[in-house]
Amino acid sequence: MTSEREQFGKRLEDSLIKQGMTHRKAAELVNCTGATMGRWTRGEGPYCIMVLAGLRRELGIDLNELICGTKPQIKNTKEI
Repeated sequence: MTSEREQFGKRLEDSLIKQGMTHRKAAELVNCTGATMGRWTRGEGPYCIMVLAGLRRELGIDLNELICGTKPQIKNTKEI
């Protein structure tokens, strides 16, 4: 069974691959090292909230999907 960290790492790796992004290039964009990005994609932590915010800002990665593995469901809160 895969741990939550390993699942996070797989989702991050998949996101980078979809964008044709290397660990080093992604790391430069979010101000961390390529080694750090590599550790994250292997499911090793800890994770820095500022780097996660950078992934969202620079690469457009959906953090809810990255962290939880699902896109948020928008509920209709309009009252009748």
